[in-house]
Amino acid sequence: MGKSFKEYFAAFGKWGFALAVFVIGDAIGIVQSFVRDWWLPQWGWWLILVGVLLLTPFYAFHKLRMKRDELQNQLDGIKNARPHIEFDTLVAPETLKDARTGTVVGIPILAKLLVTNKPISTLDRVDAPNVAAHIEFFGENQALFPLMVGRWANTQHQYQGALPNQVAQITLHPNGLPEPLLIALKYTDEGLAYGLNVDNEKMAGWRDPNKNIPVGTWRVKVHLQGINVEELAWLTITNNGSGTNLELMRQNTG
Repeated sequence: MGKSFKEYFAAFGKWGFALAVFVIGDAIGIVQSFVRDWWLPQWGWWLILVGVLLLTPFYAFHKLRMKRDELQNQLDGIKNARPHIEFDTLVAPETLKDARTGTVVGIPILAKLLVTNKPISTLDRVDAPNVAAHIEFFGENQALFPLMVGRWANTQHQYQGALPNQVAQITLHPNGLPEPLLIALKYTDEGLAYGLNVDNEKMAGWRDPNKNIPVGTWRVKVHLQGINVEELAWLTITNNGSGTNLELMRQNTG
């Protein structure tokens, strides 16, 4: 309470002094420069005192309200902050190992979507927790296979003790570093490619026959959802058949 009184009277006195000396004093000086031998009557001083006592608290309140509104706007900005998500693609060979035995199961081409929480201002420098991906592959008229839950490449294997949600969800930190999301795999000497998520780890060479990607160009829809994230990425994936690698490219619009 004492601190509040101290700050209030400090502000009150400062603005009262400024009003009395600079505003009213200048006004009296201007009048006296045009009217000789003019003096403010006693009732005028009382009127000035009353005016100062009324206007000074109002001006102090006005300054306080302005500061309050500024802080409220900053608080609203923090509450409504959303991460700035960017996408890129990566297609490269990778050695796959059995998580239980450590033995190599194959060296296929992996297609990944790189997801980055890349802030462009201080307001969007926030974590994106519990981000999950749902992936769909489309032909001309229908889906190639049912929607699959995405698997983040840098999460722990279930065989290593990870729970299903720890594989399917990730926190995207605002550090500008990409987190790879698995999309598909293909062995160069084979014609088929395969949609890729956690279920593939149970299959030989991570080939899941329920997620075949035949020769051709297909659209891929990646829907990211999290506590403060709702993003959509459209891709095209091309399988040119045996003896070729996969191609994964971003589309500008869905």
